[in-house]
Amino acid sequence: MRSCASRRETAWSTALHTNPLDGGGRVGEHLLMDERDLIYDWNRAGRGAFDWARARVDLNDETLRDGLQSPSVRDPALEVKKRLLHLMADLGIVAADIGLPGAGPRVVEQVRALATEIRDAKLPIAPNCAARTVIADIEPIVRVAQEVGIAIEAATFIGSSPIRQYAEDWTLDRIVQSTVEAVTYAVKHGLPVMYVTEDTTRAKPEALTALYGAAIDCGATRICLADTVGHATPDGVKALVTFVKQEIVKQHRVKIDWHGHRDRGLGLINCLAAIEAGVDRVHGTALGVGERVGNAELDLLIVNLKLLGAHHHDISKLPQYCRLVADAVGVPIPVNYPVMGEDAFRTGTGVHAAAIIKAQKKAGVRALQREVLAPDARLRPGGRGGVPGAVRSGETYRPGVVRRGVPSAAQAGGMAVASFREIERSYFDLRWHLDPVGATQAGVKTYDDRYGRFSPSALAPHLAALKSIAAALEETTAAGLDDEIDRTALLNEVRVTLRRFERERPQAKNPGFWLSHLLGGLHFLLGRRDRTPEERAVSLTGRLEDVPRLLDDARAALNEPVRVFVETALRINQGGVSLVREVAIGLGDRVAAAADAAAVAMAAFAHDLERWLEGASDQFALGEDDFNFHLHYEHALRDTAPELWRYGLHLKDELEADLGARAARLDRGKGWQDVADRLRADHPPASALVDAYAGEMARARDFVAAHGLAPIPDAPLDVVPTPAFMRPVIPFAAYDPPGAYSQDRTGWFYVTLPDPALPPSAQERILRDHCRYEVGVTALHEGYPAHHLQLVHAQQQPSDTRKNVWTPLTVEGWALYCEDMMGEEGFYRSEEEQFFQRVHLLWRAVRVLLDVGLHTRGMTFEQAVEYMTTHLRVDRANAEAEVRRYCAEPAYPLCYAVGRREILELRNDFRAAQGKAFTLRRFHDALLRYGGLPVTLIRWGLGLNEQ
Repeated sequence: MRSCASRRETAWSTALHTNPLDGGGRVGEHLLMDERDLIYDWNRAGRGAFDWARARVDLNDETLRDGLQSPSVRDPALEVKKRLLHLMADLGIVAADIGLPGAGPRVVEQVRALATEIRDAKLPIAPNCAARTVIADIEPIVRVAQEVGIAIEAATFIGSSPIRQYAEDWTLDRIVQSTVEAVTYAVKHGLPVMYVTEDTTRAKPEALTALYGAAIDCGATRICLADTVGHATPDGVKALVTFVKQEIVKQHRVKIDWHGHRDRGLGLINCLAAIEAGVDRVHGTALGVGERVGNAELDLLIVNLKLLGAHHHDISKLPQYCRLVADAVGVPIPVNYPVMGEDAFRTGTGVHAAAIIKAQKKAGVRALQREVLAPDARLRPGGRGGVPGAVRSGETYRPGVVRRGVPSAAQAGGMAVASFREIERSYFDLRWHLDPVGATQAGVKTYDDRYGRFSPSALAPHLAALKSIAAALEETTAAGLDDEIDRTALLNEVRVTLRRFERERPQAKNPGFWLSHLLGGLHFLLGRRDRTPEERAVSLTGRLEDVPRLLDDARAALNEPVRVFVETALRINQGGVSLVREVAIGLGDRVAAAADAAAVAMAAFAHDLERWLEGASDQFALGEDDFNFHLHYEHALRDTAPELWRYGLHLKDELEADLGARAARLDRGKGWQDVADRLRADHPPASALVDAYAGEMARARDFVAAHGLAPIPDAPLDVVPTPAFMRPVIPFAAYDPPGAYSQDRTGWFYVTLPDPALPPSAQERILRDHCRYEVGVTALHEGYPAHHLQLVHAQQQPSDTRKNVWTPLTVEGWALYCEDMMGEEGFYRSEEEQFFQRVHLLWRAVRVLLDVGLHTRGMTFEQAVEYMTTHLRVDRANAEAEVRRYCAEPAYPLCYAVGRREILELRNDFRAAQGKAFTLRRFHDALLRYGGLPVTLIRWGLGLNEQ
């Protein structure tokens, strides 16, 4: 924005007499009495008052990048970001940060799309992209700028203060060298460069002179002073800007930017101070969203510049801009937020209101706030002042869980942040309180006698506490690399949990969410051997008596039921009633009475499920943005959904070709599916199926021990039939680990047997999926050296995070990797077993396609079932059970194949780093100490992140 010079008197008069939100400077309704006679403006009375009418300053909007750094905001959809670019242009914002493409392919795609929108719509906005001072971050900016054909400014940033140098173990010479390399590369490839020093307001003058001097010498056309932690005061801002102008920029044709944060509430006033000191451009975000407590509020800066006569654009769309950001990022506008808040112009009581009312009656003068700032100010005489009674008495109350060791807001803001391990303990205390069934599963007995509460009113304080913990995790300093890895994993776990409850909302869409909680709460009590019979009876009674209330909560919360979830829940509920009735056997009259009441409640719930089917939605798909969120935060993958779709197609084609060659060796002239059909006729009878798996489990364990592939944990593994209530979601086999804190170290391997009530032909179809040549690979996958071995090792780690936090990318990826690795080491005894190992890998490749297809590409449930039966020739009932799970667990099914890929790449890099010292056992030992944390974090811990 460039303002035209105008007479000071004209600017002052216009600011008073027009509404800046009422189109392009049109003269508003003139007052019956000159307002200059009603107020005296001390802002302009001083002899040395700054002449705002002569201010020359541009605005750079950071909402789409820096504004999304807070753990409490959502990443808006791409179409919303495009709309925001148009609104920025309408408001006179001339530059915008459109992303940090060095963060991964997903961001590159978004940056390309936003740059294309700016080009195609001919928006008067100069795009810039953030980049660390490394060539790897700048290269994708170069690529996008060349592809789209517009200039994109590279905002290369690096820390400059002594504390940053100490924390990062940097020397000034190293920072200067990085600066020279990065700026030179960007300029050489045609990018304009804005060189940003992080934490400028705490940097030494000699460091700034060296860094800015190097950047300018290498061709930077703009330098940015950053108050990264909101440290500066207005006097400090002016001193810094003056120093940079006089001692560094001097006669160079270089622009100066100001980038401020509001940790001390000074973000906005510091922007004004920077403009007074002579910067060329200031940065901010809508509503001040951003890292920690946020950036300077760009919307309020625009209003102030408009009132001061330094902004001459139409800002009538500013409320629309603010509301769109608030809705898109999930940060409501506080009622008392200046200008845009609901109460900003609601004057109902007090001396000021009385004066305005009298002025209106006496002289016909409109409320000055309305005239200057808002099109719909609401002056409401009457009523009582003060805090509403409801707020005083009830609305500020928070249950004890919010205070159960959770850092306070002040602590989370950076004043007295707890250590990481203290925050970690607070998180798990909160987690078990929110999810008592998860606590039981982990071996924590505290909440064994109750269920969780997931109604909106019950969730609210828990989610608020989670946000406090996220803020504290952002602020705390890790003691070492292991703590930093755990902190990163735990922070992402909190982000995913918040996203799940606030945006994905299974509690409102999926009855299976409630039934799984209900039945899991009983199943884990029955299965755990570290409870005495008396403890178990008391806990079972408490939970059974809580079932009717839990289902009442479910009825109230399930306002968006999805058809496929309701259909699955009907199947789960049917088996669950049987479990509830079995629970009471031999445990006394009170347990029996509670079980009867629970069974009645579940039978009534079945009628609700049938009723919900009539109006249920078919919208089970998560959507690409939310799907990618899971990829990036839950699994720490750089890939996006389209990239994984292409990977799945490639892997599927590769495996089908390999299976064709193997089939030719086993039965010349037959396709691989025909060979698989023939071999599947050879299976154990249902009565011997569990023993067959138990035998192969023992063989796999002995093989791992004999070949020294991994340490065998002292933890038994029981092979048992799948409980009836779990059969709808476990069509083949599954594993349940011991509790992380349980004295009983027994794991459970479930084998789903055919329902004896089915016709013999139907039972035979199910048994064909357990053929003799497949049993071994399934046993090693669920037991040794895969799930049981890995998860028990995770539970032996001293870190609570590594005991309890895991991604299926690592856990399922490790299991699939083990299927390959055990074959390499000679575990499979025949060509037929090797053949089926590849069939299982093809199954996982198909899962990638179905997972991405169902949630991001419009694939229907029926299409997914058909695809599975056609390409894998599995029984339709099993295919339906699989697809039901895929619908309910987005971004999980792809983890098998993608995790295997990641671990194989990790092994290759570990081998290269170790050289002659490499052994499989060394690699496996190194990996297992990280439990199920994302492979990216394991890579970091192993020192391979630069590979």
